[in-house]
Amino acid sequence: MRFIQRVAVAALTAGIAATTAVNGAELLSPAEEDATAILNKKIADDIGTLDASEKAKQESYEQQVKQQQAQYEQQKAEHARQVEEQKVAYQRQLDEQKAAHQRELEQYDQQWKNAAINQAPSPAP
Repeated sequence: MRFIQRVAVAALTAGIAATTAVNGAELLSPAEEDATAILNKKIADDIGTLDASEKAKQESYEQQVKQQQAQYEQQKAEHARQVEEQKVAYQRQLDEQKAAHQRELEQYDQQWKNAAINQAPSPAP
């Protein structure tokens, strides 16, 4: 962008010089006028080319940013999905462990009751 500004300043300076020369005591020869016109056209063409190039670079950059943003969002969603799957798996494992522990408690309780029945004295006849 600074280059474009420099070229614009150069074009403006050339235009001012040409105007000063025309308005001054000295007139430009037809060859000088043609050379000035050619130079001004070249500068204008260069500015147009640079503007188009800068615009293309900017559009390319913006497209790249959009692609990276989309990729980031996709990775973020995938990570969130994986975290959710891990939470569900952990909860399922926790529930299974609780159920297994409850079954063990029930077995111990049943064993305790059976032991108490077996140790009870027989009723007297």
